[in-house]
Amino acid sequence: MRLLDYELPEALIAQQPAAKREDSRLLVVDRASGGLADARFADIGRWLESGDVLVVNETRVRPARLVVRRPTGGRVELLFVRPTPGGGERWRVLAKPAKHASAGARLATANGALALEV
Repeated sequence: MRLLDYELPEALIAQQPAAKREDSRLLVVDRASGGLADARFADIGRWLESGDVLVVNETRVRPARLVVRRPTGGRVELLFVRPTPGGGERWRVLAKPAKHASAGARLATANGALALEV
């Protein structure tokens, strides 16, 4: 397992943004102790100190996730990141689990409507 891989139950993933942005949840990590604290974004000033930098990520995620199956029936989740330069129908893709999406692997949607080769 890689350092940044972890299980996140789907029930804990927000499906809609908070009605008021300041009500969105914030997970605070104490770097010294490794402790975690649940907070609200409206309280972020409590956690910032003089000299800290706050980076705002306003990128949008496009719906580019696809679940496919190997010929054996195994499930592979693909996240289409970006088209390759001049690649036509070729894309940079993150696969999970990656070991089942090696070069030459053939994958297809469960209903067979779409097939692709890695």
